[in-house]
Amino acid sequence: PGTYNENVAIDKSLTVNGAGASNTIVSGMNCGPVFKIGTSNSDIDVTLSGMNITGGSGTSGQNGMVYGGGIYNNGRTTVNDCIISKNGAWYGGGVYNGGTFTMNNGNISGNYATYDGGGVYNDYGTFTMNNGVISGNNANDGVYNNGTFTMNNGIISGNKGIGVYNDYGTFTMNSGAISGNSAVSWHGVQNMYGTFTMNGGTISKFNAGISNWDGNITMNG
Repeated sequence: PGTYNENVAIDKSLTVNGAGASNTIVSGMNCGPVFKIGTSNSDIDVTLSGMNITGGSGTSGQNGMVYGGGIYNNGRTTVNDCIISKNGAWYGGGVYNGGTFTMNNGNISGNYATYDGGGVYNDYGTFTMNNGVISGNNANDGVYNNGTFTMNNGIISGNKGIGVYNDYGTFTMNSGAISGNSAVSWHGVQNMYGTFTMNGGTISKFNAGISNWDGNITMNG
């Protein structure tokens, strides 16, 4: 338990266990990502559990853009029961993923991005959401995906702009809910030249549930 003012770079396989998201707070102090994973060595397995990841401000890429406020990931990362909140970047305010990222429960909320991915920016990576909540993030979209994003239950709600912007990516919704909570306009899912498969769940309370631009949509069940 406690508050740790840290910017942590991880380039080896590692497990970091907190004492619960309400007890262990790791703050990036607006000096870069709170956790920067796999930038020198992407062949690693990292697990983060039971902590509040906050105060991150992203890292500059080769193009001068700033990515990944809370977590910048290029490795294989699993996050269990964490809160990722009040982080910011140009892209991926909460999480930037260029590797493999698994979210088990937890909450990605109250983050902001100047452009896309207030909660999550999945950049040609693989992102799996198992329960949990992505909500109240501020950007053009709550989730930006041009990789592979799979939603297994959980909630994506109340994000400013589009709920999920699937841009040439593959988005599979097996269960859960995407909801605008009436305060949000735009679309639940915008499928731009991508592949969207809806096997279950609900999309509600948006100006339009699904907007499809030359993409492929399959609804099963």
